[in-house]
Amino acid sequence: MRWTPLLLYAFFLLAACASPVDKNEAKNVNVDHELVDMHVDFAQNFTLESIENGYILHLIDPNTLKTERTYTLTYDHSVEGENTIHLPCSRIANLSQTSVGMMSILGATNSITGISNINYVYDPKIIARFNKKQVAEFGDETNFPIEKIVASESRIILYSGFGKDFPQASKLTELGITPIPNYDWRETHPLGKAEWIKVIGILCGKEAAANSYFEKVKSSYLKLAQKAALVEHRPTVMSGNIYGSVWYSPAGESYMSMLFADAGADYVYRFTQGTGSIERGIEQILKDNLTTEFWMNPGDFSKARLLENAPQIKHLKAFESNTYCYTHNGNKFWERSASEPHLVLSDLLQLFHPELGGSDSLHFYQKIQP
Repeated sequence: MRWTPLLLYAFFLLAACASPVDKNEAKNVNVDHELVDMHVDFAQNFTLESIENGYILHLIDPNTLKTERTYTLTYDHSVEGENTIHLPCSRIANLSQTSVGMMSILGATNSITGISNINYVYDPKIIARFNKKQVAEFGDETNFPIEKIVASESRIILYSGFGKDFPQASKLTELGITPIPNYDWRETHPLGKAEWIKVIGILCGKEAAANSYFEKVKSSYLKLAQKAALVEHRPTVMSGNIYGSVWYSPAGESYMSMLFADAGADYVYRFTQGTGSIERGIEQILKDNLTTEFWMNPGDFSKARLLENAPQIKHLKAFESNTYCYTHNGNKFWERSASEPHLVLSDLLQLFHPELGGSDSLHFYQKIQP
């Protein structure tokens, strides 16, 4: 097979790296790292336990709500075993946009060895490293060449977890490469989504910075939500767009629905079930939203292009008056908004309730163009 020489090379490389001398040296260097009490406040899809010289990470299956897999994250490199990860991790293939943003916030972009697609990256430092061939491009996480992963010398693969298992996970594990799914997109609270920065912080050896950052985000977010809770008028809001003949909107139990509620607005589909998306036909969308006041996240920056896809939307009140999309660089939203829900909430408050006198500028949104 094409990748057999690479597999043999990798096995020899891993064997050399695991020599007794290396492990003892690593232990002497790493066990002095100051650990942090990493309690979990809002996230529902992972838990953390403190152990000597590290942490136990439990990932929770968003569908069954049961522990899906467990990892031992340790600064003691003499500890071995299945799903044991030695900290800090300096070679991470990061195929999840949100965790790329979290590594950027923590100043850990030099640890990124690969991404899914450079066209989806916002951070200029990562783009510069890619142009210098210091970061590889792996493509869609459901189908990628294993040779690239091995050649990148990555030790961890962070991925979005849209499927059950990462492709060829068993082969990668044999090579000492650990796939870790990021289920932040299934969290129901924006702060639960942001709290995944604690997992990223531990992996990068920056747990103190991650914990401190999250506390600041939490404080800002809750203050804004408390402010919005006092409003008298709650405008109605719709969200999403059409692909083909199907309109996709956030489900009522999703983090986006929670953001609208915390911003003092009534999301039209707030009572639907699910944490992902709901599907509607254009006729139902028109019926439900003829008088809806705001349309967020329409999927394009141009009214003209939206009309090309679905001419019927010209009848929507929000289309003419209050339609807002992500900023001109949509990558910024997808990479950073998960870690900065307080800024997203600030934007929504400014749009829905300008009378509250919030921020003078928008961080993630802009009014749609003609």
